[in-house]
Amino acid sequence: MDLSRDAATRIGEASAAHSTSQPSPGFRYSYDGIIGVPQEPQILVSDLERETLTRVRTLGWPQGWWDERNMVIKDPTNNFILFDAVTAKTSPLLSLAQVAGFFDKMHIPADPATANLFWTWTGKENEFYLADLHKKWQAVESFLIKVERPGPTLSLISTNFKFEWSDHLDSTARYYLYSGRESSQASSAVFLRDLRDNTDRTLVPSDGAGSFSIPRFYHEGVIYVRSNMLWRIDLNGSNQTRIFPPPEIRPEAGGG
Repeated sequence: MDLSRDAATRIGEASAAHSTSQPSPGFRYSYDGIIGVPQEPQILVSDLERETLTRVRTLGWPQGWWDERNMVIKDPTNNFILFDAVTAKTSPLLSLAQVAGFFDKMHIPADPATANLFWTWTGKENEFYLADLHKKWQAVESFLIKVERPGPTLSLISTNFKFEWSDHLDSTARYYLYSGRESSQASSAVFLRDLRDNTDRTLVPSDGAGSFSIPRFYHEGVIYVRSNMLWRIDLNGSNQTRIFPPPEIRPEAGGG
């Protein structure tokens, strides 16, 4: 999609159901996981410069882009490897033995095989974290570990981090943003946690609606949804502003 020309270029098609497309940091490549083939993991890799769409068989399921060409794959033996989207070659990134050794050192009482990656976008690259994603999705407690570059090395954030609904970590891993704790229970609010002292405060109070605010960090503030509109607010709760004003309504030609 070229927004400057208001035009789209077709680069291929896929008949199977697939997941949401995940762009690389430079937005040249993207991948889509193909759903329904668990015995033989496959992804679709698009190259927007060459305008190609390629079906690729991998050794596991992708967990995000490590850099412009390499995505992180968790293989069947629970090792994290790098998969080159251009050459299809693999290289080691983080082994299960490394993760297990870190768990022992930090006294994390969980099975290291449950560790999976999620990422946050910094504006230049993805920052990766390890957690039990099933517990993260359930909004309960799990370990939370940052994967530091360029190593990678592991840095413990918490052995029992309380995840919340519709959440987002900032790029420094200092602030944690989330929506309501349960659907229809203050879910339209925006909450902010300072991870330095583990304190929570209400950034935007609930308006009584049952829809999630889906908050995200953006530069020095937060954007969120309310009444099907986008809003922005500073981290200190000031300068609450609607991002897109209502469209200007012009009278019809010949109208009174």
